[in-house]
Amino acid sequence: THYQTHFQQAEFDCVMQDSKVIGRLYVRRGIEEMRIIDINLLPAYCNQGIGTFLLQQLITEAEAKQLSISAHVEYSNPARRLYARLGFDEIEERGAYIFVVKPVASLNNRQVSNNIKQADNLSSTPI
Repeated sequence: THYQTHFQQAEFDCVMQDSKVIGRLYVRRGIEEMRIIDINLLPAYCNQGIGTFLLQQLITEAEAKQLSISAHVEYSNPARRLYARLGFDEIEERGAYIFVVKPVASLNNRQVSNNIKQADNLSSTPI
């Protein structure tokens, strides 16, 4: 696929809930930054706090490693509000996308939402 060709060092995981694939999470963990290549949930699983939970897990990992986190988000994607709420800055327009970054400096000052669903039955597994 496109992602596997262009991001060979990335991890390509399926998001699972109760042994059912409900989405995907592709992340490249570099030396200086963590890049969210793709995060996608099936429509039936959106707006339930799952995307927030996954991003919070990545933020926690980035904090521990002192890495910034970045992603490209489509203009019309409702997740833009989620990224903003979690402290990502919109850096620049790149074609159909907006490049967002949560710098290392802001990682220590993040605000964690108290209404995140941290279900024990939610996991990611390599494809």
